[in-house]
Amino acid sequence: MMDKKQQRQIWQRVYAHNPPAAPIPKVHLQQCRQRLQQNLSIFEKHANHPIYGPAFQQLARQTQEHSQMLQQIIGP
Repeated sequence: MMDKKQQRQIWQRVYAHNPPAAPIPKVHLQQCRQRLQQNLSIFEKHANHPIYGPAFQQLARQTQEHSQMLQQIIGP
């Protein structure tokens, strides 16, 4: 069982009023997306590897999904 001090510490950590995170500049998000596109092309090149092909295919799918999410954040 927790003592009062431990309970207070947990409540303060969980329910603390943290200020919202600063917005990330659009240029940084675009750079991230460019890196993702570079990674995607590498993963797609290795997708037919006899042993590691499935892993590269999975990485390609995940990278494509992350890239789409970033594009939604960046906007038109």
